Amino acid sequence: MARQFVDSYLEHVHGGCHTIFHPASLRLQVRAGTVKKAILYAVCAMGSKFSANADERALEAGLSAEAKRLFQEDLENICIENVQVSLLLATLSSGNCCPCSEALYVRIATGIAEILRLGSTQSDVEGDDVISQETSRRIWGSLYVAERWSFSGLGLRCRMDDVDSLNHVVKAAVEDTLFYSPSTASQTVADSDGKPGLWASMITLTGHFGPIQDFNRQIAKGGLSAPDVAQRVATLGRNLDNWLQSLPLDLQLSATNLDRSLQNSLAKSLTSLHLTYHFLSTLLYFHSLEEQRGPDAGQRHDCEYIVRCKYHAGSFSSLLSHHRQVTGAEINHSTIGHMVVVSSSVLVHTLLFGDVHELPEARQKLNSNFDVLTRLGRYWPAVQAMVVFLMHYRRRQNTGVS
Repeated sequence: MARQFVDSYLEHVHGGCHTIFHPASLRLQVRAGTVKKAILYAVCAMGSKFSANADERALEAGLSAEAKRLFQEDLENICIENVQVSLLLATLSSGNCCPCSEALYVRIATGIAEILRLGSTQSDVEGDDVISQETSRRIWGSLYVAERWSFSGLGLRCRMDDVDSLNHVVKAAVEDTLFYSPSTASQTVADSDGKPGLWASMITLTGHFGPIQDFNRQIAKGGLSAPDVAQRVATLGRNLDNWLQSLPLDLQLSATNLDRSLQNSLAKSLTSLHLTYHFLSTLLYFHSLEEQRGPDAGQRHDCEYIVRCKYHAGSFSSLLSHHRQVTGAEINHSTIGHMVVVSSSVLVHTLLFGDVHELPEARQKLNSNFDVLTRLGRYWPAVQAMVVFLMHYRRRQNTGVS
């Protein structure tokens, strides 16, 4: 059963919201019985969520509790395995409606990583195989992503801002296909051409999340003038556009690249990367929807931002649906649920205030999004709470119409 849960975790979660294991090595350790017990229990707790068997799903609480107990007993052991356990427990906390616990585990993980100097050139030990070094880099990158997701939502200050570590992790990244190849375990790290891979690109993209969240928070507080808003939107939008344009050709969204990623078991990572781009773009322009109904509607460049917001929200929905059709697989980590809710909020707004010709497509995509949210809600209680929020948002908009 443990192997089944590990495979389920690797299929549904790993490579989406984080990349903290070399999959082949993790499976080998599980078979050999050498994997750290806290890691095994945490991975199995997450993998059990996706079982078709209700009795197996019910094991999650016990597995999670045991993982936490083992972790707390070993907390003073400064090792990379405890960073992995912390990130696993943070992911479980996030999906189970415990954002403060998530932030705590992420903070513990960043503290251990800082002591280990994870992500720096000092953490690369001469003679280490390519798997060990690349796994360390990806763990650092996963921490960087998790910290921004968790702390930005709570308004906390991020600590992983070391530019040298960021550059080291991104530029020294081993090619994704090499990392996932079983034959790389005995190789040593060769010189890298510095071209960012999928996870390295996700790291740089996630760096835009905090500034966008801060911007939206300032708008909500009424702390920005109209000229300030226009300037900030233009700058943040330009930064996202530059990120997209700087992507290597093999990481851009195309039928050819998606087909190649399918062959290399990287389709989930490639799709997640571009879903995140559309989500962040939607989030950036979301404020313009409210101004569409204001007295100055149509008199500023908000009209352009409304178009962009709707475009990215619709593109997100289309890409998520396309991934399911092409791969026959789902992207099931809880972070996707948050993104789907943002996309759906825009689609709800379009149904209520959009032009007649926009309604059929918006309705179709909203239905598709709700199918995804319904499925995700079976695994992650946090997504169920998001659906309640979305329904509240829809009722509030309906009240505004009437």
